[in-house]
Amino acid sequence: TIVLTTAGVIRGRAEDGETQQPITAGSVGWRVPRGYRAEKRDFRSDDGTFEVTGVTPGKVEVTASAPGYLDGKVTGVEVSEGEVKEGVVVSLKKGRAISGRVLDPERGGGVPNATVSWRRPSDRMGDSFAVGPNGAFAMFPNSATTDAEGRFEYDAVPPEKLIFKASHPDFLDAEVPLDASSESAVEITLSQGGSIKGIVRNRDGSSPVAGAEVTLQVSGATPMAISGDESQSDENGDFSFRHLKEGRYLLTARSSSGRSAKTDVVLNSGQNAEGVVLQMSSGTTLRGTVTGLPVERLAGLEIGAYSDTFSGRTSTDPTGAFIVSDVPPGVVVVSAATARWGAGTRSVSKNVDVPEGAAEVPVEIVFSGTSRLEVRVTRKDQPLAGIGLNVRPDPATTPGSQVLGETDADGRAVLEGLEDGAYILSGSSFGGGGGSFLRQITVSGDTSVDVALGRASISGTVTDASSGEPLADASVSAENGQEAYQYQMPSARTDSQGNYSLDNLDPGEFQVTARRDGYKQKTLAVTAGESPTQLSFKLSRGGGLTVVASDGLTGLPLSGLSALAFSDSGTVAFSGAVSLDAGGTGEIQSLGPGTYSLYVASAGYSVRSLSDVRVPSAPLALSLTPGGRLEARAGSPASGRIVDSNGQPYLLSLWSLDGRIAISPPLSAWDHMAPGSYNLVIDGPEGRKSFPFAMKEGETTRLELP
Repeated sequence: TIVLTTAGVIRGRAEDGETQQPITAGSVGWRVPRGYRAEKRDFRSDDGTFEVTGVTPGKVEVTASAPGYLDGKVTGVEVSEGEVKEGVVVSLKKGRAISGRVLDPERGGGVPNATVSWRRPSDRMGDSFAVGPNGAFAMFPNSATTDAEGRFEYDAVPPEKLIFKASHPDFLDAEVPLDASSESAVEITLSQGGSIKGIVRNRDGSSPVAGAEVTLQVSGATPMAISGDESQSDENGDFSFRHLKEGRYLLTARSSSGRSAKTDVVLNSGQNAEGVVLQMSSGTTLRGTVTGLPVERLAGLEIGAYSDTFSGRTSTDPTGAFIVSDVPPGVVVVSAATARWGAGTRSVSKNVDVPEGAAEVPVEIVFSGTSRLEVRVTRKDQPLAGIGLNVRPDPATTPGSQVLGETDADGRAVLEGLEDGAYILSGSSFGGGGGSFLRQITVSGDTSVDVALGRASISGTVTDASSGEPLADASVSAENGQEAYQYQMPSARTDSQGNYSLDNLDPGEFQVTARRDGYKQKTLAVTAGESPTQLSFKLSRGGGLTVVASDGLTGLPLSGLSALAFSDSGTVAFSGAVSLDAGGTGEIQSLGPGTYSLYVASAGYSVRSLSDVRVPSAPLALSLTPGGRLEARAGSPASGRIVDSNGQPYLLSLWSLDGRIAISPPLSAWDHMAPGSYNLVIDGPEGRKSFPFAMKEGETTRLELP
């Protein structure tokens, strides 16, 4: 049975945020909060009125744009099935006009057809998309193209500190900061950068390999950024990468001849590194079988194998057999799934220890789960259909059974084939009418779980403490102290009028934090009950913590960081990207006066942890190194935490808030761990046990656990 819902209609008005005069031409649309789907269409009317049709029932964001104005947004517009929602007013503020030019220093002129984009300092940005603090991304955000003289213009940008980036295939990308509140012009000078050239050789060490895929991974960038490139060796086995900035790079090659070991290359500014040799080796063959499913379902299963330096995919034959070739030594996670993605997909994964020099390793993937989980999702006692469900092992990094599902018209879904144990049940809807949730559950035999989306909500405004002006695009997040991962924290972004809303919360006590670039973050305590809770913030202008980040082995500056800061009360004071200039200097935004526990990460480097970091202070020097590798061999699954010599949890990933890790037999491994003394603390059925160990740069530390 397929049930179609009747779409809604939104009617409203676009106006100037200062004069309240109508905006007579522009575009307007809607999207699901935190979703990627957006519907936009042009409008033209003397009184600024517009109409948007085809709106999915539920809470949506209404967006509007017009020449000379910053994009406007109204959040929390609730549209019932078939409803015509009247009176939505979208206020747009005028932006600052910015002009600029992209220059070629060697030719002394402008660079035509360069792509220019801007972003805020704490936005995470890759080569082709930006990820804001709320996790939503946009392809080629805020982009412009230079003319024949290298010039570009923006008719409206926010009057605040921004970073402008210029890209062109013939040059190294360049970024320039600009304070758009006081400056109206920017010049971005491009350079050729450095290069890496080399050859791919066969296993014999002499004959070249043509058509090999050579991958270049960039270290020292923001971990979320797109930080890699690919090339292909020519008929002579030669490959090259051009327009590279100084830093540390990791190269690997792969072809039908095998796979090369990873090769580290350190590049100084403008250096042309030549003679890099990537030699193929045969690696290990994983010869596997999948069992536990009916014979007719064994063919065509999706098989994945991945580690820090390897990824491979294949599928099973009619008997459930599969082969993955050229696997490097170390810990490889091997998974089997009934489909690539979608409701009803079952998957099982396990850790496989691939010894050095092994020609072949047998692997058996068993769909052994027989438990059945029935989930019903409701909101305000009404069933929610179309909620996508994901049941994965807890902790989230534990290999094991995983099942996807989707609720029906009665809000129910049945997920089968689970092994007994602890799981994280998550659900989300991109249709606007559902919402999202996350629960920690235990499955034992036939298990039923009722998920009643929280009736509590927290809403309010975020304004400038001095002027009282609303602050758009501020990030607001709530914590109840039980979150283990950042994605468990509900968050929202303010609209053009500074309004925000955190919905579907379970009643209880929360610490709610508002942040925005250029302002000091503020945290307020609140108790959310059955009735809507109002909580507003007045933010004061202020900077944060200036940092200078470099490679601890070479002294070269890093190009980007991610940072996670906890206040002395334990709440998250900052979580996001830190842009660094050519000298490795940047600012962790929004940290007000106080003492913080700070974690910083950069792609290819170990996480650095610091306690008792005081703000304000002199610029903080951060020296990061690739670190070492930790291997833990265990006979049974376990979970625990790593604690440093100061008793502070060590985070292997900044997505984790409490440092909890999963240990799966026969072997679990983690790369890029900072040198130092640690304890692995495990809580088991026989009580808490501590295993001390030390990490050294570039070395592997091995732990034997019961």
